[in-house]
Amino acid sequence: SPIATLFYEKYDNIDDLKSRLNAYRDNIQCIVSDDYGTEAIPFGNTQKPQLWDYADGIDTVDFLLKL
Repeated sequence: SPIATLFYEKYDNIDDLKSRLNAYRDNIQCIVSDDYGTEAIPFGNTQKPQLWDYADGIDTVDFLLKL
């Protein structure tokens, strides 16, 4: 089985791209970019999470405390 799969699409402007990514928000793990905005992870940092970076945007400690 493959170790990775890459899909790509071309877009005409950044607004079209943001609209498309927003439509698939629940299926996207992360956006990697140097100029997409605050939601994006800079290149080279996808495997270096910070303490405040939560998987799927869920605060794991808060989740466990509410069990």
